Amino acid sequence: MPDVIRLPSAELRAVAEAIDHTISLYLTALRSVPSIGKWEAPQEGLSLGWLLIRNVEAVLLMARYDEVLVTAAWSNARTAFELSARIIWMLQPDDRYEAERRWLAFLDEWENTE
Repeated sequence: MPDVIRLPSAELRAVAEAIDHTISLYLTALRSVPSIGKWEAPQEGLSLGWLLIRNVEAVLLMARYDEVLVTAAWSNARTAFELSARIIWMLQPDDRYEAERRWLAFLDEWENTE
């Protein structure tokens, strides 16, 4: 790896530690989800949740290594934000059929993009 250009500040390291703690709580919650059954939306939500964590971990890795990596971290942070918004949007309805409809809308959007 190249030399560090700008060491992370104490504040940035403290925020990274707090986010690490939150990640451990989130991972515990993800692992405790019981078998989902026939619904697709919750299964997709779990998959997106794991992807969300990997993006946040990438941001933390860059933040702990060198502050000049902030522009690269912004992309991962944006992806993490979009994933979290999509998970909440898709799983928020109490009506399971509405959640499934949202999952299908997500799938349709993805297929149109591809």
